[in-house]
Amino acid sequence: MSLRVAAHCTTPLMVVRGDQDADEHHRVLIGVASDADTDALHFAFQEARRRGCALRVLHAWQSPAAPHGSHAASYHLSRDELEQLRKGAETVSQHAVAPLRETYPDVDVHPDTVCLGAGKALVEASRNADVAVLAAHRRPRHIGLQLGPVTHAMLHHAHCPVVLVPVG
Repeated sequence: MSLRVAAHCTTPLMVVRGDQDADEHHRVLIGVASDADTDALHFAFQEARRRGCALRVLHAWQSPAAPHGSHAASYHLSRDELEQLRKGAETVSQHAVAPLRETYPDVDVHPDTVCLGAGKALVEASRNADVAVLAAHRRPRHIGLQLGPVTHAMLHHAHCPVVLVPVG
């Protein structure tokens, strides 16, 4: 039932699973894919301010897979190419929060980047958060549930309540 509601929400929606602990970590977590997640970022900043806690802004990325049809052993990136990808990934969370720092100067913000699948990274990071915030992107004219794999993973496995903020 919560998946159906989450897939069609038009305002922020908090989903709380029954098996979550009540420990306080004094941290709000937000997963960002890009600076297009502005509405969710505003919500996360406001939630961190309201709770008086820190905000962890997490961007997860993975090394690109071998192109379709190529032999994995023959496909590799040079150290310089991997370093360039890593540096680019690290700037995502920093650029996403930059315009909001002046609006929320009282929020202790921690931009972070991990090289791991987004679903796995956010589920793991939710262990140390009081609430996690995600942008719920909608695909226009898409039939059926509109939850992506990261949102789906968080709703099923997060260790804290999850707030979905609809985008688009």
